[in-house]
Amino acid sequence: MAVIIKDTGEGHISLSLNATGLSKELLLLRAEHGRLVAAKNSLQQDYNQARGDRSILQAQINREKAQQDRMLSQIKTLEEQQKEQALRVSRLELSCNRCPSEWEVEKDTCYYFPTPARVQRKGWNDAKADCITRGAQLVVIDTLEKQKFIAGVVRTRHSEGFNYISGYWIGLSEQEEGWHWITGSLITTGYWMPGEPNDYGVGAEDCAATYPKVDPLQTWNDAPCSYPLMWICEKNATSLAGSS
Repeated sequence: MAVIIKDTGEGHISLSLNATGLSKELLLLRAEHGRLVAAKNSLQQDYNQARGDRSILQAQINREKAQQDRMLSQIKTLEEQQKEQALRVSRLELSCNRCPSEWEVEKDTCYYFPTPARVQRKGWNDAKADCITRGAQLVVIDTLEKQKFIAGVVRTRHSEGFNYISGYWIGLSEQEEGWHWITGSLITTGYWMPGEPNDYGVGAEDCAATYPKVDPLQTWNDAPCSYPLMWICEKNATSLAGSS
C-alpha cells in the first residue's frame, strides 16, 4: 500500500492512498479469515467426533466391565457351591455305617434334610412327629458351628435362593416366656434375618424355620406353625445300629 503526502500550499497536507493495494490486502485478510474459520470448524467437528467416539468406547468399556463383574460373581458362586458340594460328599462318605441312608453326618450327629421332590411339606407339629418316628428330633441349633453347617447344606439344596417355601423347620417355637427349643431350654443366640422375628399377622408366627440365605448368620424366620415347609431332624450318629 502506497501513501503519498502532498503540500497544497495552503498549510494543508493530503494523503493519497493506493486504493488498489488496500483492496488486495483486504481480500487477503478475508481469505485468511475464511481459512481460519474453516480450520476452526474442522477442528470442532474432529473434537465432537472424538468425544462421540470416546462416549461410545466408554459405554462399551462399562458394558464389558459389568459383564466381567457378573461372570466373576457367577464364578465365585459356583466355587462356593462346589466347596459346599464337596463337603456334602465328604459328609455322606463319613456317614456310611453311622447314619441311615440319605442322612448326613457332622461330627457325631446325623441330620435328615427331606427333599421336596420326594416328601410332602409339613407344618411344624407334623414335622416334629416325623422326626420322632425316625428316632430323632427337630434340630436344635445351639452353636455357631452347627448354624454354619446347616446354613451351608440348606443353601446348597436351594441354589435358586430364598423364597417363602424354601425354609426348613427347626426345633424352635415361641411360648409365653419367649422362644424355646424343643428340649425346653430358652434360646440364647439367634440367627434371625434382619427384622425377624416380627410375629407378622398379630401373633400368628410362633414357629421358626431356617432359609437359604447368603449370610449364614442371618437365616432364621418366624412363620405360622401350620405353614407347609421342609424340616431338619437330628440324632446321635453313635446310636444308629438298626435304625432307619
